[in-house]
Amino acid sequence: KLKNDSEMKIFVSLACHHCAATVIGAQHLAAMSPKLTATMIDANLYPDLVEKYKIERVPMVVINEEKTLLGEKSMEDLAAILE
Repeated sequence: KLKNDSEMKIFVSLACHHCAATVIGAQHLAAMSPKLTATMIDANLYPDLVEKYKIERVPMVVINEEKTLLGEKSMEDLAAILE
């Protein structure tokens, strides 16, 4: 029940075993809300984004270019942060 459009960028590494749960939760939320987009980005393929966002570990979620979250987040965690 988001009031405003929101965007999540989820930076991952394919070798990360914590990343999948975060991506699945974010994509599930985006599927439930037309006001949310969630994009998974393999950090290994985009060194320019790693530098821009100062990524030191994954998963890392950037919400609306304002808030940065580190570590595995469940769908419930992400929903609570978006509210």
